Amino acid sequence: MSNFPGEDIDIPKRLLESLEKQPLNYLIPKSGLSDLIDPTISVSVPLVGDVFSPPHTEMLDQSSQNITELDTNKRKYIFRRPRNWNSNENNGTGLELNLTAGLSPLAKQCLMASNIEVHSENIQDESKISPQKVEKNKSELTESSSTDLSIENNTKKMKVGSNVTVNLASLAQRYMEDLMAFLDEIERDSTSEFRNVEYWLQLPSGHYVLMEKCLVKLQMAISNIVSIRGSIENINVDKLVKLLDILVGNIRMAESYTTENLENQELNCIAHASVSLIFTTLLLEGNDKRLSLERYILTPLEFIGNSVRKIKKFLTDLPVLKMELSLLHQSISLLPSYIDQKPFLDKGLITKLIYIFTDLLMDNELDSVSNTVSLQYSRGNVKLESTNILVSLFSRLPDQRELILEELLSSVEKLPVKRVQRRLRKVENDVFVTDFTITVILLLETVNTYDYAKTIATTQPDVIPAVYETYLEDTRVLNGFANQLAESIFDRFVRSTTNYRHVLENYVQDLIALLPFPQWCVSQDLLYFITRKLLFAYDPSSSQTANVESTCLHLLGSIGLAMFEIKCSTNPEDANNLVRLFNTPSNLPVFFNYFDNCFEFVGAIERLSAGKYLWHKKFGILAGLDEYSNNSEDCKEDTLKLTINEVKKFGEESTNIKKPTNIPDLKVVKKSYLSILHAFDLLNMYEPYLKLILSILGKNKVKLKSTAIKCLSLLANADQRILNSPMVKNTISKTLEDPSASVKDAVLDLISIGSSYLEYYQQLNMNYDDESVLIRKHVLKINGNIYDKTNSLDAQVFVASRILLKIEDEEDNIIEIARNMLLEKWILPLKADSKVLEQQSSKCKNILSVMSSVVTMNSKCSQLFEWYLNFFLLNKQLHSPDLYDCILHSLNKLTDPLVQSIVELQSSDPTELSIPLKQKLLVLLSKFTDCSSSFITKNHIIALYPYIVSDEKSNLQFYILHVFKNTMQNLFNFKPKFLFDLETTLLSRLPRMSAKEIGEAMPLIWCVATNRKDISRVTKACSSCFQHLNPYINVANKNPSDITVESKLQRLIYLSAAFARFCKFPSKESSPVYVQMDEPVHEYVAKCLLLLSRHGIPHIIRRISIKALTQLCGDHPKLFNSKHILNLLDDEFKSGHLDIKLVILESLYDFFMIEESKLIKQTGFNVSVSSNAVPKSQSKKETISGDGICAALVTRFLKHILKICLSEDIKSSLVAVRSLKLILQYGYTNPSHCIPTVIALVGSTNQYLRNIAIEVLTELFEKYETMVFAGVSQGVKIAVDYCKTLEGPNFYKNDSFLIVLQKIMANNKQNFTKFLKSVTRVLQIYFNQIVESSCDLETRDGILFLVNNLPLLKFPTQYELVSLVRLIELESNQLKEAIKDEFEQNKDNGISVQSMKNGVVAEMSLFEVKNLFIHLYGLKSDVISETEDSTLKNKPLPSIAFQSHLGERINLIIAQCEKEDMIQRYINSQN
Repeated sequence: MSNFPGEDIDIPKRLLESLEKQPLNYLIPKSGLSDLIDPTISVSVPLVGDVFSPPHTEMLDQSSQNITELDTNKRKYIFRRPRNWNSNENNGTGLELNLTAGLSPLAKQCLMASNIEVHSENIQDESKISPQKVEKNKSELTESSSTDLSIENNTKKMKVGSNVTVNLASLAQRYMEDLMAFLDEIERDSTSEFRNVEYWLQLPSGHYVLMEKCLVKLQMAISNIVSIRGSIENINVDKLVKLLDILVGNIRMAESYTTENLENQELNCIAHASVSLIFTTLLLEGNDKRLSLERYILTPLEFIGNSVRKIKKFLTDLPVLKMELSLLHQSISLLPSYIDQKPFLDKGLITKLIYIFTDLLMDNELDSVSNTVSLQYSRGNVKLESTNILVSLFSRLPDQRELILEELLSSVEKLPVKRVQRRLRKVENDVFVTDFTITVILLLETVNTYDYAKTIATTQPDVIPAVYETYLEDTRVLNGFANQLAESIFDRFVRSTTNYRHVLENYVQDLIALLPFPQWCVSQDLLYFITRKLLFAYDPSSSQTANVESTCLHLLGSIGLAMFEIKCSTNPEDANNLVRLFNTPSNLPVFFNYFDNCFEFVGAIERLSAGKYLWHKKFGILAGLDEYSNNSEDCKEDTLKLTINEVKKFGEESTNIKKPTNIPDLKVVKKSYLSILHAFDLLNMYEPYLKLILSILGKNKVKLKSTAIKCLSLLANADQRILNSPMVKNTISKTLEDPSASVKDAVLDLISIGSSYLEYYQQLNMNYDDESVLIRKHVLKINGNIYDKTNSLDAQVFVASRILLKIEDEEDNIIEIARNMLLEKWILPLKADSKVLEQQSSKCKNILSVMSSVVTMNSKCSQLFEWYLNFFLLNKQLHSPDLYDCILHSLNKLTDPLVQSIVELQSSDPTELSIPLKQKLLVLLSKFTDCSSSFITKNHIIALYPYIVSDEKSNLQFYILHVFKNTMQNLFNFKPKFLFDLETTLLSRLPRMSAKEIGEAMPLIWCVATNRKDISRVTKACSSCFQHLNPYINVANKNPSDITVESKLQRLIYLSAAFARFCKFPSKESSPVYVQMDEPVHEYVAKCLLLLSRHGIPHIIRRISIKALTQLCGDHPKLFNSKHILNLLDDEFKSGHLDIKLVILESLYDFFMIEESKLIKQTGFNVSVSSNAVPKSQSKKETISGDGICAALVTRFLKHILKICLSEDIKSSLVAVRSLKLILQYGYTNPSHCIPTVIALVGSTNQYLRNIAIEVLTELFEKYETMVFAGVSQGVKIAVDYCKTLEGPNFYKNDSFLIVLQKIMANNKQNFTKFLKSVTRVLQIYFNQIVESSCDLETRDGILFLVNNLPLLKFPTQYELVSLVRLIELESNQLKEAIKDEFEQNKDNGISVQSMKNGVVAEMSLFEVKNLFIHLYGLKSDVISETEDSTLKNKPLPSIAFQSHLGERINLIIAQCEKEDMIQRYINSQN
């Protein structure tokens, strides 16, 4: 989409552009065209003598002669009286003075001779003057007496008059005769007393100078002669010398008046015209030394220099500035041509030219005041001519090339800081570059082999191979200049980044802008050298500042984009580099044709020097192919001698660059040139550039990473397929794990280009719970886009689960976005009319598939889905009435196909795919039935009913029972027969159900019975259960050891507990048998279960009974107040029966979950997180009671839970850790009691358990940072024992414990230091436990564990590392001395290895870790002992990645300690 109308159309944007290539006659009104053809006003003075003949002497003598009277007819002139004119009699004299003031002498003489008095009768009012038709003078009809006063001559005109035709020689002869006559007249006039006032201007000093009109005529006359070659063979040099002397005198007179502050604009114009005429005169061919005098060149150049200085002086006077610029352009316009023809100039003069025009070209003061179109145009002309002059000097004077470039480079800081178009030069449509860059390109393109090759081919064809040597030399010179430019600009930028950043940026942007154009081919070479220089800035051997690296990378990004766009714009078959051209010679004809297209184009736009340089590059490609052929073993015939053949074409005139008849198609030319660029050096830099970008993404430089990602974004915007590259994908995946939020945000923007995030949806969601709100929000937004655009169900499920997890974010804004996003994905698409339901069936199935997969993904997603459904979607207070109705309508729509799909899957044969799908759908249906609003209708129940009464054994019966249970509590008015049949079926199937199914079937049975208002059948079933259970109760009461393990007893325990948990028998009349009067059923069953839990009863029966009892207490929390039950639970936790402990923990876990669910339903979802939740006040007293019981139970059993967490059995440990996580989440205990155990669990060898511990510890650290730091010491001590439990003697090889803690706790600079101090404190605690030369086994093991973990830690500065090394070295030396002392004291009594070996092992381990630190970080002894702490704090340490083998060294040390003479050998090694 264009930014403004006409942007993509080749229409001029400004008036100046529209006139640039149009003739000026477009500005002339049509009404005036006839007057131009036959003008109404002309001069018809009879010619007397020659045009250039001198006037009569008497006409110039004012004292003795009268002016010739021109009006011989004595016509009477009538004058119109001016309006509002009051005559004044006293103003006669004044009027005469006023009229004649300022007139030339000739004009005054004419007025006096013609009697200028006007009489009153000749003045009439306007109304009395009748209009008369103006008749042409008869003399005007006489062709021979008419004179054309136009100062223009068209040198191409071949006809004089209407019937006479002349050739160029005759025309040149006529021009020469007229010039000589004119010069004779000027020469005679210059020595006469009275001069022709039409040609000469008298100055106040009495001196004369030629007038501007005369100079213009001379300029035109000489220009006409110069334009015709060979027309000056018989020219009179003496007359030219005299003219040059007069012109030099004009300039000097003008300068003298300027010096004397007698500024005269007319005199200034005469001086500039004289300068231009001098150069025109000097362009006349011939080698006469009289025309080469120094004053003829030095005087004009000095005047030009003064004019340049004058321009700088009048910067604030815009009218004068504009005039001066126009005059300066007139003066210097012919100087390039003069230099091309007369290059043998004095070196001092050449140097002066270089200084003047480089200063004028690079001047930025002139740019700042050029705020009008006309002024910009004048300034542009002057700078264009300055460029042309420098190009001429550069081309004709090779020894001055270095000076020209140095002078240009010395002023590069004057380049515009901001790329404003009026300060740049327009070179192509919508392409504007600085004067510096375009001048450099025009300079360098003159360095080519074209002219030499053409000369050789036409004059000396036998020495054509010498062209190759000339090509090498020219290429060397060219590359030297290009490298000099890159080196100079870059070095200045490095030395002063602030002052020269704009220089480097302008240079690179200019070259990029000109890169796609064949007429600016040099830009490719210049861009190659500056690109190479920018890439070298990241060489490891060169150290650059952050600003330099960032700027260089930014510029490399622009260059890389330009290269990548060229690659993308070229067809693969046209991307021919040298290797490909050599391997496939069949591509050469097409490749050469591309060059021919470019040659035609540059010829059409008359850029011959660019065409010559392009041929030079073509020759280089051919030379490269020839070199490949010479080096190839199997030399190919069609690639040999390509350079010689190319040069030979000059002799055949098939390579000449000339203007074609028709301008070639621009699209074809662009395609051709882009293909040619693949064979040049620049595009070979793309691969190194891309590798640099990817390598930077792996460095720890945030600012540089962000810039590198932006560079990749530029490439991806051009073609997103680059993101599918394996190398790029791998780098992006790693960068998504970067800790910097700005870097991750930039990467997320990158992979959002063109929906590339579909390839990275799993990697980017590693940051879904990032610390940065910006990143979380960004990931959430991308997840929403992925859900809409992907066709993969797995991807939709994954991102939907991550969106769902964000509904409990700590930011309300993110919660709101996540909620509304799921609303838009799952609910709003189904709000269409029911008539379109069939068309929406596929959408419904997709939504149900995603929902069911998310719900069954994990327990967290299941819980959040329930909360989202109940507390957001079905919370009427959060929605408008229309939206709430839409939600209900959509959920009802989803329920129909959901039930239908379940029925279809249930009725079909089960397969590996259908069983998991059916389970997912049933879980989702159960979530729908748990809602406060009912979406399950009677029709749905009837459709599902056959699968309840079916005798088919299926593990999915649980979900169907759950659906029926929840639905029957909300639906009423079922037919009595249906309820009776359902109750009968359930009661009959009850004995055959599993424990889990009984938990769902029993509340359903009770619900059906209450709906029928008849609980007799349930009471009877309960009584039957108790009757069968009673004999076992009696045996357990009298002789527990007689109880045997029977399945019947197990099922009776499950059934009796279920009746007690879910059936609330209302009165004693309806109570089951064996239940005492006024005794609740659950209390009776609790007594029975207590009896079956007695010691002596088989272990399996006891476990089942205790589990059932704990579950019963969960449904009736008051039972936890029973001392019998609490004593039983205490005894079991103290016993060694781990399986019974686990079933108790599982039951308590379910109890905590039920209590929390009740709390959420009463107070609203997540009120501590979301401000949108609306609390509800229901049963507050009961809730507080439940919370109190939970907290009391946790307090009572916490130490047992923590002990089980550290169990050797991983499965048992997972159960306890899950309970511990829930306890901490719900706040049932003080976290300080649990933190040491959680820290120890980080050292687990099981990855799953370790991840849970890391997750719990991270949450604790975010909330209770101080508590976690306080628990490090105890946590490390517990971790050592825990690792010994898990890994035995090799416990110390677990070296990742401390580094994991550091990643969690050292989340900022302050905590980094705080964590290392905590580690040092733990070490000091173990060191303090060493007594003299020996230490106990526990202390030794703690030291070994810590020592093996220390090398992997990260240290921000040398201070933290040196502090640790100092502590280790001090303890090592003290322990060493203690061992020596004790050995010397007791060596006569005999030394026991066992009494001292722990100390020796500890000391040797400390010594090893100290040496390892010194080796890794290159620490010197003086740094450890003498350096001040303040100095060390200012020296950062790099992160060192290595694989520690310290554990193997410790293993060798322990093995050595097993030897009997270990102490003696240790003492000997120390001595």
